[in-house]
Amino acid sequence: MNGLLQARIALVGLLLLAVPDVAHAQRRRTQEFTRQELLVANFQLDSGANLKLARRVADAVRSRIDKTSDGRQLHVISGTDIRLALTKASFAPDSALQRGDLRILGGNLRADEFLVGTVERAPGGVRLRSQLVLVRDERFVQPLPAFAGSDADKIAEQVAKSLLALRAQMPHERRCENHLREGRAGEAVKAAREGVALVPRGTLTRICLVLALRTAGVPAATLLDEAEAIL
Repeated sequence: MNGLLQARIALVGLLLLAVPDVAHAQRRRTQEFTRQELLVANFQLDSGANLKLARRVADAVRSRIDKTSDGRQLHVISGTDIRLALTKASFAPDSALQRGDLRILGGNLRADEFLVGTVERAPGGVRLRSQLVLVRDERFVQPLPAFAGSDADKIAEQVAKSLLALRAQMPHERRCENHLREGRAGEAVKAAREGVALVPRGTLTRICLVLALRTAGVPAATLLDEAEAIL
């Protein structure tokens, strides 16, 4: 009996010791920010562009980003949901909306980010020029490189790879925004500079950096240098 009692006491002791470790692991797994909803809009068509290929590119981009992104960080709104929402709003399901209508569609689908673009005619296929836009503040725009070809899947693969690489700046940009909102311009500058160091071609953290520097009251020459770096 004594042996059984001692074993139970030892087991309880082990469980009590394990609780802090479990709690620590749970805190470590907690995400800093909520998952973002990305709306890949139907792309605008330039004169002479192939409509069917353009639509295939949009669907392929949605699919590729969805497959290669971290689902805990980013969710891609499906083409089916987009077409259903467009149909309910009395638009053709393949409509490429202007920014005002797209904003309404994004609100209905609870989008946090837009990927918008234009498909142009190119030798042997099409060229996609696109940019990532933050819904909460459309001054925040991240251009992507232009990609061309006749294979929608290959174009989508390049777009997805570029987009996800550029989105590595997002935690730093969001920290910058949060610090600015809370009146901590110095911390906002620090967060933005960390994002710039991580993704030098990232414009989103550079835009927030300029806003933070202006709030911090830096000399005009410094502000101009950072603003020109966005370009």
